[in-house]
Amino acid sequence: MDDTEGRLVLDSMTRRKTPMHSIKFVCFSIVAITVFTFAMATTAETLDLNGTVPTETQSRTITVPANGGWVVIAFDSLRTDIHAKDIPTMYSGGNVTQVVGYDEATGTYKTYNPLLPFTDFLLVPGHAYWILVTASGTLTYQP
Repeated sequence: MDDTEGRLVLDSMTRRKTPMHSIKFVCFSIVAITVFTFAMATTAETLDLNGTVPTETQSRTITVPANGGWVVIAFDSLRTDIHAKDIPTMYSGGNVTQVVGYDEATGTYKTYNPLLPFTDFLLVPGHAYWILVTASGTLTYQP
């Protein structure tokens, strides 16, 4: 008998319990500072992620076309004190001209423009953000 035998997962949409052993598990390594999209079945499922948050400086090379472009980023961190205004100082090799995030509460996008400091907003751990950069470079931050 495996260790999932007898355990149930609550399907929040149907309010029914599904045997844990009927769910297929796929194990793979999560690469730091990489965005993964998971396609779930039509019924609600639980996705457990295990691991640790790094403590050393994190760095990611970003490559865009010669005239710049948009990049999706996420931080491998649980910090709650990172603002959109911090991203331009974390990026070397080009300039960050916009930071965009989706606000789930309002259903709108919020945009930070370094030329308009009042547009700054707090970044949420676990969320992805779009940045517009003028050239390829490196994003470096402390987790």
